[in-house]
Amino acid sequence: MKTTLTLVLVGLIGVGVLSGCSMGMQPEGPNVEALKKKEDSLPPDQQISMIEHAPMPEAQKAQKIAEIKTKYNIK
Repeated sequence: MKTTLTLVLVGLIGVGVLSGCSMGMQPEGPNVEALKKKEDSLPPDQQISMIEHAPMPEAQKAQKIAEIKTKYNIK
């Protein structure tokens, strides 16, 4: 009885591991080029808003905002 129960449990665990294991099979996120292209297609005010709320150093934020303002002739 004990041997049969052990074999059944080991078999169930084996089947569960082999059929239900999806580790490492998560879908990939968008690539960097696609994100950059989408960001560049936004209007300048939305680009600036995204940069203002982005987690990056203030100096880098100021530089990127200045680049956008220069590109679109915004004062």
